[in-house]
Amino acid sequence: MRVLNRWFGPHYVLRSFLRRNGYAGHPISVLDIGAGAGDVLEVVAAMCPGSRTVAIDLRPEHLKALPFRGVAGDAPRLPFGPDSFDVVLMNALLHEFPDGQTADVLSQAWRAAKRSLLVIDLQRCWFAHRFLPLTRPIFGWQRLTMIDGPTSVAAGFKAPELRELARETGITGAR
Repeated sequence: MRVLNRWFGPHYVLRSFLRRNGYAGHPISVLDIGAGAGDVLEVVAAMCPGSRTVAIDLRPEHLKALPFRGVAGDAPRLPFGPDSFDVVLMNALLHEFPDGQTADVLSQAWRAAKRSLLVIDLQRCWFAHRFLPLTRPIFGWQRLTMIDGPTSVAAGFKAPELRELARETGITGAR
């Protein structure tokens, strides 16, 4: 995931988001839901020195090696109150939930966000389906990545679908 995040979008999207919303250079509080390797919070730490960052992940073993505060927990049942963090973010996570649960996950994330919710996820399109097979010789993707990748892309979203889901969840001003 680190390679994909660094070279193919999520880090760029996060950096742009932090600049565009005036967060860059200022300490903020950030919750990363489904933190995985923690590399997204590294971007926040570099761009917003002094920030309070918290990683939450369902698997406690993911949290052990992180240089950030980690909390074992489940996205549909976040253990944080309303407006607990300036920014709540989810990277490559929402597509992992069954359709009936995505609204709950978004709702919980929105509730915990004081100022912003950033959802970075897979876009369902022909290029994303072909990306891993075409780039395997270059990047040497592991077998699991080659199996999981296309399945994840198929579960991804098109932008209008994600905006509609946000609207149905009560999230205002989604773009």
